[in-house]
Amino acid sequence: MAHTGQHNMRFVFMGNCQMVALCQYIRNLSRDYETLWVCPDRFKDSFWVTSKPRFENIFGIEQSKHNITEHSKIIESLQTTDVVVYQPHFDSNNIVEDNCRNNQIKITIAPIFVNSTERMKIKEKKYNTNIKVSEIIEKNKDKTLYVKDKDNHPSSFLLLEIVREICALLDIEFYQDEKYKELLNKQYPYY
Repeated sequence: MAHTGQHNMRFVFMGNCQMVALCQYIRNLSRDYETLWVCPDRFKDSFWVTSKPRFENIFGIEQSKHNITEHSKIIESLQTTDVVVYQPHFDSNNIVEDNCRNNQIKITIAPIFVNSTERMKIKEKKYNTNIKVSEIIEKNKDKTLYVKDKDNHPSSFLLLEIVREICALLDIEFYQDEKYKELLNKQYPYY
């Protein structure tokens, strides 16, 4: 699955709000990475998507410039990207499988917000996901994995560990230690 040596990589992220955060973290790894978050049909009418002020308050103004909700543009983005990172659970219309080329890299991840790691494992097995968030959680029980007072919202630590897994699958560099520590201290998104 590695994409060794390739610069100017294009990524499309599709899924819930957690995927928006992953989109931003990957974009910030390198100026050479172009990232877009595309909205699954399930969330098109959700307040966090439709309210621009709300979205910008949570994810920042910069991220709002990298979102696509229009169906035809979503299809075009999927057809022209290098890497698709998505949650099959939210692709009920098989948009990813129906519109991606064979030579594109597809990375799957189960929803991060499942309350029980056992339920998460069931979804990871059902969708045969590449990234097993349940394993990250089990290896890091001593860390803050979810934001207190915000049910099911992953901490920066958990999101960055998922980014680390994406980087490993693609054989691309993860954040340097100093930048990693800086990002850990800033909770993103801004729930």
